[in-house]
Amino acid sequence: MDPPNLRKLLQILETCQGLLEIKFSHVTMSDQSTEMLLDYLPQLHNLNLLQLSQTTLSLNSIFLLTSAVSLCEQIQKVEVRSQNYACLYFTPGKRKGVSCGLTDCCIRQVGMEQLCHTLRQCKDLSHLDLSGNLLDDEGLKYLLKHLPQMNLSGSLNLSHNGISQEGALHCSTIALSTCTQAREVSLSLNPEQKFLIQFTEHQEPRKILRLSRFNFQQEHIIRLATLVGQVPKLTDLILANNTVSLQGLQLLLNLVRMPSGMLRISVEEPWVTMASVTTLLDASVQASGNITKISISRQQSLLHIEEAFSQQTENPAVATFRLAQCDLGVSQTLAIRQVVEKYIRLQELSWSQVHLCDTSTQLLKTLLLSLLELKKLRLTAIVVSSEGVCQVASGLSHCNTVEELDLSKNEFSVESTRVLMGALEGKCQLRSLNLSSLQLDDLALSTLAQRLRGMSLLHTLDLSNSGLSSIGCCYLSDCLRDATNLEDLNLSHNKIEDAGVQHLSAILPTLLQLRKIDLSWNGISPAGGRKLAEALAFCVQVEELHLGANTMGDLMAIRLAQNLPHHLKVLYLCSNQIGTKGTLSLGQALARCQWIEEVSLAENIFAEEILPLSKGLLKLRKINLTSCKINDRMTKPLASSLVLCHDLEEILLAWNSLGNEGATELAHVLPQMNQLKKLDLEGNQIGSLGAQLLAKGLAKRPEFKSYACGRIQSPETQPGCFRARIPD
Repeated sequence: MDPPNLRKLLQILETCQGLLEIKFSHVTMSDQSTEMLLDYLPQLHNLNLLQLSQTTLSLNSIFLLTSAVSLCEQIQKVEVRSQNYACLYFTPGKRKGVSCGLTDCCIRQVGMEQLCHTLRQCKDLSHLDLSGNLLDDEGLKYLLKHLPQMNLSGSLNLSHNGISQEGALHCSTIALSTCTQAREVSLSLNPEQKFLIQFTEHQEPRKILRLSRFNFQQEHIIRLATLVGQVPKLTDLILANNTVSLQGLQLLLNLVRMPSGMLRISVEEPWVTMASVTTLLDASVQASGNITKISISRQQSLLHIEEAFSQQTENPAVATFRLAQCDLGVSQTLAIRQVVEKYIRLQELSWSQVHLCDTSTQLLKTLLLSLLELKKLRLTAIVVSSEGVCQVASGLSHCNTVEELDLSKNEFSVESTRVLMGALEGKCQLRSLNLSSLQLDDLALSTLAQRLRGMSLLHTLDLSNSGLSSIGCCYLSDCLRDATNLEDLNLSHNKIEDAGVQHLSAILPTLLQLRKIDLSWNGISPAGGRKLAEALAFCVQVEELHLGANTMGDLMAIRLAQNLPHHLKVLYLCSNQIGTKGTLSLGQALARCQWIEEVSLAENIFAEEILPLSKGLLKLRKINLTSCKINDRMTKPLASSLVLCHDLEEILLAWNSLGNEGATELAHVLPQMNQLKKLDLEGNQIGSLGAQLLAKGLAKRPEFKSYACGRIQSPETQPGCFRARIPD
């Protein structure tokens, strides 16, 4: 389209009222025509979209289209693909950041000066995508050196630009060194060829370098160590599957030097799974900085080392020592002893799924006796003999500075558990105690109760799945009267029953700081439920209430509904034999809970009248109404209510009685639910027609276009399944 004809067309379009879209297809557009088109854009006030398709664009025209974001403040996004497609998106109001994509446009190094000059003119550039071009190492270096003048605040995509391994190392350090707003550089070589840079609007105190699928040999590791030391404020170096050998890791740790600050180095390689703990610890202590944390995870093939660099000559101590999925035999203890002897000011010790022999438990005892500043102790799912437990308990009894203690998921004998409970004496600094899945008989509970009396600072107590009986709950309730700082109490998966609830209900009103309580799976009947509901009326600060899988019924629900805390965020009442009267009362009460985020009434009987009342749940993110006998007649008011919950991410309606009619009602509102990530309709009576309508409704959501999936059984009379989900 030559300039004279284009001018006539634009003059006509300028007179059109309410013009929303202009699309050119299969036309020839010269640079002069492109420039003229852009000059007219500010006069086309109502324009939403300008599209050029099947049109060969010169590189100069592409740069002209890019410059449009500076000429017209209504342009929200510029997208150019393969030199034959371009699209400009407009916004009617004030824009918040501009996105520019010039992908597969054969842009080379020679065009970078003009492009950088164009991009510098845009003062609110948010996202820039230059993937699939021909920049190579030199073009990328030129671009990155001019990054500070481009005001990028979102992301820069430079993937698939023919970068070499040496160029990748150099470019990554340029980006992090020269641009104060660069937050993270992520580089992955063949076959992914990914190169992404993330930015923030302000100077970022934390900088991350993530490298994967490189082929690091000794000379590359030396180069990497040098470059890392040249990046100011680098805090994280993450290496995954780069063929870094054990010797290479030792070399890297020995060579890396930072002016000051903390550096976290994570290495993920297959050999981490097979190497002994001794070997990994020997490698870790080669670090040139002062080690403050060592974490080994066999299952993830991950070694994590945190070190501090300082101008001071004094070496700070290791703060954290973590082991996971390890076998600490006799041969491993020497290396651990050396680490411990070197760093005796450890503040966190975390061992999970670790096999301990008697020698290593003796070492652990010695370690616990020597750690005078230990704050966090985590020994979970460890394998140890009864004699070993006694050694651990002996060491634990002297750890009076501990603030967080986690002994969960251990399968100790009753006698061993009693010994451990005795070791809790004097833990007056304890703020968090997790004994989940640690079997406690009444005698162990009695001992624990005595120890809890001295823990006035305790704010988290987890005794879930610990065999707690009504008698044990009596001991526990009596000692919790003085736990005035308790915020989180988890007694789920026990057998406290009505007798235990009665004791607990007597002291709940005294726990003025209580924020979360979990009594799920405890065999509580309607009588106990009513007593509990009356006590919870005094717990006005409660934000999370988990009472699922009991049999408390309507009376509890009605009584609870009368005094639901106004700050409530989570309510779980699934499988409680609640009928329509109870759910109706709860629905009326929930409408007054402005902060509610999660609700589960699964496996109860849903009241039809509750549905319109859910319009008050404006912050609701997740609702579970699985197996609630919801039918087609109830779906329309349900859909009308849920669509008003603008933050809703997850709707679970599986195993109800929804058919095609119900599916149709849901399909109508799905396009309006912008935050929805998961919809579960499994086990309903939805036929192929309903499934098709749901699929169409989801297809109108951009997030679901790539990820939505549906499955339906035929013929129509058979129950069907429909699930849709956006991955996290």
